[in-house]
Amino acid sequence: EYSCFGASEKTCPASAFTVCTRFHTMDQILHKMMKESDNLYAESMYYQIAASTGNKWASAKSARNVERQLIRKIGLNPARYKLADGSGLSLYNYLSAELEVKLLRYAYLNGNIMDHLKHSLPIGG
Repeated sequence: EYSCFGASEKTCPASAFTVCTRFHTMDQILHKMMKESDNLYAESMYYQIAASTGNKWASAKSARNVERQLIRKIGLNPARYKLADGSGLSLYNYLSAELEVKLLRYAYLNGNIMDHLKHSLPIGG
């Protein structure tokens, strides 16, 4: 029996095969996440960040570790902040305007981030 609800690791049967795969570009994901305010996409992006660490299992804990590293990199103390989820919906997200401004500045100064982010930001009017 195979279940995604077990605490232990499961092995896929040797006879299993891929039925379908889907691929979306970062720009497509960011557009849906930011312009359409799709929180499911935001949560998925959170776990994608965790997957980028190379860990076998993408977890919220792995994503939080990446967050802490970035907060340190921009010169702030990660112990002052708590990000509980990827969408910002949790009542347990605690951050500051200073953190948000520094993250936006970091993105602006890094073209590989800003090239994708700028098209997803809201436009007034």
